[in-house]
Amino acid sequence: MADFIVDHSIVEVMSSFADFRPLKLCFDGSSHKNGTGIGILILSPQNDPIKFRFRLNQFCSNNKAEYEALITGL
Repeated sequence: MADFIVDHSIVEVMSSFADFRPLKLCFDGSSHKNGTGIGILILSPQNDPIKFRFRLNQFCSNNKAEYEALITGL
């Protein structure tokens, strides 16, 4: 089986990863007496912004709101 895979494998030229620019993720979470909200900003390699805002159904601390924003962004 291994010899068959080696003999019939398709050779693809891998492009260099140096050409790729990553997406950028910015996030923020806030909690106050009126509720908890998170904001997410994703910047494309061309720096085109994609914005999201969410209100959480649960009350949580500012720290937990920050973690919720990070998890949602990922």
